[in-house]
Order: sequence, then C-alpha cells, then structure tokens
Amino acid sequence: MATSVPFLLLLSVIHTSLGCSCVESSEKEMFCNADWVGLFKILEKPPRDDNRTLEYRAGIVKMFKSSNSSLTNGLRVSLETSVSAGLCGIEWLQTGKLYLLSGKVDGRVLKTSLCGQLFLEEWQKVPKRVKVQLKHRNYNSCASSTKRPSL
Repeated sequence: MATSVPFLLLLSVIHTSLGCSCVESSEKEMFCNADWVGLFKILEKPPRDDNRTLEYRAGIVKMFKSSNSSLTNGLRVSLETSVSAGLCGIEWLQTGKLYLLSGKVDGRVLKTSLCGQLFLEEWQKVPKRVKVQLKHRNYNSCASSTKRPSL
C-alpha cells in the first residue's frame, strides 16, 4: 500500500503536465487570433477513422469572422478537433445543438480546440453581451497589437 502512493502521485503529475493548457486571453484577443468564428449547428458526429482526431459535420448558421470567403451561411462543413479534452479537443458537442465556435484553417480543414474559444457553450447559454458584441461587429477591429503569434 505504501509503495502505491508514490506511484499514484507520479501518475497524477504526469497527467497534469500532459493535459490541455491554454493561454489566457480576452474575448477580443481570441476573436482576433482566430481564422474563423461562427455559429454552427452540429449535424453529425461520424465514427473516428483514427485515434488522433475527432470530426463533426456541421452547418454554418452565421459566420462572424472568416479568413476564407467560401465559408458562408448555410454551408455544410467538417470541423476537426483532437480526440480528447486532455489534448484540448472538444469531444462533447451534441447533434442538433447550436454552438459558438472558433478556430484555425489548415488547408481546407476547419480546426477547433478548447483553447481560443470566445465562449464554449451552447448558443442559448452564451451571454447576451457576447451576442451583442458579435452582432454589432465590436470584436472586428483587430489591431496588430491584439494578435498573438501562433504556437
């Protein structure tokens, strides 16, 4: 019993050091650092093809920011994230629900993670002040000093 305590403590330290860690940022910084920000309806969560990524098929309800002009309202897209929350993946989105999501474009793939989300909740739970900021495009004036380099 006494020898198992140090082992469990070591496992706890390893788990903590390997878990997801995000840089704290303001909502505006997160908006400015994202390639895209939008309201998405999750349509499907297909079975995984590998053990590294998780894919959601979603419909774009409203784009608030996009570095790609082809991302338009009504378009069906694939969202890719890491397979677990420990790797900063968003693994709990539910089919049929609306979410405010943001992320990066990697080639033709929309990538998203726990880090950099303005408010990672169902749309109905996003605070009214955030919805108003998005509606009135108050986050859109991104000065170069607001942007952080990607890691």
